[in-house]
Amino acid sequence: MKYLIADLVEKLASQEASKVEAFVQLDAIEIIVMALFAQLDEQSKLAIRENVSLAFEKINDEAQTDPTELERLRRATFNLLDRDITLPLSRIAS
Repeated sequence: MKYLIADLVEKLASQEASKVEAFVQLDAIEIIVMALFAQLDEQSKLAIRENVSLAFEKINDEAQTDPTELERLRRATFNLLDRDITLPLSRIAS
C-alpha cells in the first residue's frame, strides 16, 4: 500500500510539473506573438485581425467544439491582439 501511494504521489507531481511547463510554454508563445505583432504596421495588424476573425467564423460554422469554449478562445485571442505593445525598436533591431 505504501508503494502504491508513493507511486500515485510521484505521478501527481509529474503531472503538475507538466502543467507548469505547459503554462511556461504558453506564456513564452504569448510574449513572442506580442513582440512580433508590435513590429507590424496598422494595416498588417488589421489584416491579421480580419483573418483571425474569419478563421473563428469558419471554426464556428464547422463547430464540433463547445460554443462557450470557442467564445472564450476568441476573446482571449482578440485580447492578445488588441494589446497596445510598444517595444523599443533600437533594442530589437540590434
